Amino acid sequence: MVFKKMKKYFIPAALALVMCTACQEPNYQQEIENKIKAFNEEYMEIVRSTEMDDSQKEEAVDAKYDALATAVDALARKGLKKHNDDSVAVMMVIFMEQVGVTDGEGIMSVINNLGPNALADPTIQQLKTMYEGLAKTAPGTQFIDFEIPQPDGRVAKLSDYAGKGQYCLVDFWASWCGPCKREIPNLKEVYAKYGPKGLNMVSVAVWDKPQASIDTAAAYGINWNHIIDAQKIPTEIYSIQGIPHIMLIGPDGTILKRDLRGKGIQVALEEVF
Repeated sequence: MVFKKMKKYFIPAALALVMCTACQEPNYQQEIENKIKAFNEEYMEIVRSTEMDDSQKEEAVDAKYDALATAVDALARKGLKKHNDDSVAVMMVIFMEQVGVTDGEGIMSVINNLGPNALADPTIQQLKTMYEGLAKTAPGTQFIDFEIPQPDGRVAKLSDYAGKGQYCLVDFWASWCGPCKREIPNLKEVYAKYGPKGLNMVSVAVWDKPQASIDTAAAYGINWNHIIDAQKIPTEIYSIQGIPHIMLIGPDGTILKRDLRGKGIQVALEEVF
């Protein structure tokens, strides 16, 4: 069973890991721990259920997760009303970011209102950098170019393919990434359909060994453009936290969609072709 919100697999454990050992308000911690424990018990009841099919289980877990996320977000906001510049503030921001109810703009608003001690925390600084990067490269903004020396001696740029008067689909991937490789058939399908209509496509190998990228691209029959050995350069520019990350760029270089997956790729292209 594959749930649309992959965070469901990780959020309870992730929140448990960041439970504030230095927390000065144990009631917040206990309330959150209790909600996570209840979620885990309810989640396992759903998973073990023989009265629901996978689709019904997914819907049921969606509802449980949304309720947990909303409750944890509310508790975090409650904590921030009393604590703005200490370890509690840091933990509350982490909770809010982890559960994903508050969007990036909302998280940035919270971060920008923290006191100097909390704002200086390394984790808060990482979140601030990430969300600033996402804001700069959100749909509606112009793509940011980068250039990567290639094994054959040439220098490849994103602008070699994007902003050239054609729609451009960019796939950030790695050879070791199972989900990345599972997207290749979807990418092949859309390239066969829309390539003749003018779609540019480029796969950008990140966080990977160059030869592994080359070998895997050949083995999987990637017959469109690719940039090798990009490492962290584009993922830092675009604040990409996980791969595959597939992005659609318009003919004028405007980012139209980010984080496309599966059928969403086809839907996005159907909208513009």
